[in-house]
Formats: sequence, structure tokens, C-alpha cells
Amino acid sequence: MKYFSYSSSDNQIRLKTKISGKETSKYVQKNKNLIIIGSHGSGKTRMIDKFAEHAAKLYKKKEELANVIFFKASDSIAEIIHNNLEEGKSKDSLAEFLDIDINDLTLNQITRIQALKLKAKKCILVIDDVDKLSGKKLELAKEFVRDARIIAISAFNESMINKTIYDKVKKKSIEYIDLKTTTSKDATNYLFIGFVAFIFLCGWHELALLLMAGKFAMRGMGR
Repeated sequence: MKYFSYSSSDNQIRLKTKISGKETSKYVQKNKNLIIIGSHGSGKTRMIDKFAEHAAKLYKKKEELANVIFFKASDSIAEIIHNNLEEGKSKDSLAEFLDIDINDLTLNQITRIQALKLKAKKCILVIDDVDKLSGKKLELAKEFVRDARIIAISAFNESMINKTIYDKVKKKSIEYIDLKTTTSKDATNYLFIGFVAFIFLCGWHELALLLMAGKFAMRGMGR
């Protein structure tokens, strides 16, 4: 199992990995883009949510919080705007943000998208299930990545990520987290333990002990 843990004392996120009762920890490098690959139920959405929750503080400059744009592939365009554009919730604040006369402002979705694109400059861009984006949401994401300072994405399959987005992510060093490998190892361990328990209950005690001894020997060799 892998998960993120935020520490307010040093304003860092750590990647913690727990396998067979043993836990390791390492810092997530702030100067890298982030890719989390995992299947349904692997915990990738929980991890990307955690990253987005603390991104404004993680990447703040002096005391100024970083601009963060965060959305999921399942969000509608209206939800993306509402959740990420505080300035777009009133006509006065939107006009001030866009630096135009309020009398020249047409309050509609197109104007709000224009403001969101402006906010995307040097932002921390976080997208969950980026490989599921399509239509207008995909086109919007492709525009956001052009000017983003840091890009953090999650996906089920790396090969299904849009080429424009993926090429932009790869222009910077990548913090790559593969949850499929960990999930697979954990599942294999659980199946093995269940199998040995079944053999033991059937009365084949010597065979169960032999299998466990073999398992520990393989672990000792790093397999």
C-alpha cells in the first residue's frame, strides 16, 4: 500500500509505502511533475486528492499561496469553473480579475473560462483520471498544461494519456508512482497466506511449514 502524508512542520509531502507490515518513507520532490498510475480501488484518487489539498501551501512563495487548479475527469465544465475560479463567482470580482471595465463584461461561461485560463499561468495543475478526459474538458486541460508550473496527474493507463498533455509532463523531471505493482504484490501475498492456511487446516502441517519456509527464503534473496 502506498499513500501520501503531509507534514506541516516542514511543509513537505512524503510518499509512504507499506508492504507486509514494513513501512518506508521518502519525500516527494517539489521540483518534479507527478504521475500516479493505478487501477480502480488502488488509492490513486485518494493520493491525488491529498496532493491537491496541500498544493497551495507546498508551492507557496514566501507567504503567498500558489494558484491551484484541480479537477477530475468526471467533473462538468461548470463544476471545474465553480470549484477553481473564486473570482468568477461575482461580476465585480471577475471584472477586476480580468482587468476590464465592468460595463464591458459579459457574464457567461466563455468569460469565466477565459479567466480560468489566465489563472492557469504558473499554476499547480492537478487532474484526476487524466486518461479519461475527452471533448471540451480535454481541450481545456491541453491549454492549462502549457503554462502550468507543476503538473500532477493520475491515470489508469499511461499509454492512454493524451500526447499533448503527456509530452508537456515529460518536459520536466517526473515523480512516478506505480500503484499497480504494489497492489499486485499485496494481492499475491494475501492469496499465498490464504492458501497456506487452507493446507494447514486440512491437516497437511508439514507441507504448510515447508511452503512458509520457502517464502521466507525467497524474501531473504530479495524476490
